[in-house]
Amino acid sequence: MIKYQCIKNKYRIHNIIYQFSQQLKDIMESKLTKVIVYGSYARGDYNSSSDVDVMILVKMSDNEIKKIENQVYDLAFDIEMDTGVDISPIIKNEEQYEYWLDTLPFYKNIHEERVIVNG
Repeated sequence: MIKYQCIKNKYRIHNIIYQFSQQLKDIMESKLTKVIVYGSYARGDYNSSSDVDVMILVKMSDNEIKKIENQVYDLAFDIEMDTGVDISPIIKNEEQYEYWLDTLPFYKNIHEERVIVNG
């Protein structure tokens, strides 16, 4: 029964993250390039109190990102209120992410653990 619960929860989380990524498309339109899950959910070692770490890569300047980031945080908050799933989004310019990938350990970890949801 426990194994079934874990599988059921995994599909539930997957569906919630997929819906989140679809709603991101509405906010960012063609400027959204990738939605990546990393951290405990990507590694498979999550527990009931784990958040879902999400890297959102975009073709936007830092100023453009600042204009839409509250919408993204509000969306993540609304999903948490509706589902109980805590999504922790980070929005980055894709070119900057690629540029710093080999230098910054945080980006390296994301790249190694990543599960691409969209993109």
